[in-house]
Amino acid sequence: MNLNRQNNGDSNINIDGNNNTVQINHYENAKPKRVIEDHQYNSEIHLTTDQQYQLKTIIQEIADMMNGIDGINYYAKVFSGLNKKYRVPKYSLINQECFSEAKQYLKTQKNIYRKKLKSYSATRFKELTIPLIIIRWKYLGNEENSLLSFASEKLNKDVNDIKKLSANDLDTLYSRVYSIKHK
Repeated sequence: MNLNRQNNGDSNINIDGNNNTVQINHYENAKPKRVIEDHQYNSEIHLTTDQQYQLKTIIQEIADMMNGIDGINYYAKVFSGLNKKYRVPKYSLINQECFSEAKQYLKTQKNIYRKKLKSYSATRFKELTIPLIIIRWKYLGNEENSLLSFASEKLNKDVNDIKKLSANDLDTLYSRVYSIKHK
């Protein structure tokens, strides 16, 4: 076999020879594998599975709370908002150092959606808000029965039963209880 390769300096290569086969595609019929370089999960820098689960749980709570309201898939909407906030294609790629901030963001979103629920369904709003007020009140180290006197003082009215408060009064009470710092 006689092969003569010549580079003419113009980026063209001339190959002369007898019965030569030049195979440029060394893959033959196989296509190159698709490589995704910048969206690979790295357990050392991205959210742990436990952190992912915690965020997903809050998102599920929001979706359950808003289920059936105005025909929106709130599960997808909140996930989309979280991904957009951290500029990632999926939430598992959020950096671990941003976990607390992401969790606080979702808690803020939950409160925003809780207030939105008030305008759609006062009954569901009350069903959701009353237990949150009681849980926070107890977390602050207070007895449940002292909540009624606190509500009476902050709402400037006699409160004998928290369940009989209006959605607006409950929203005000919620804000007052959650503004108290834990000791």
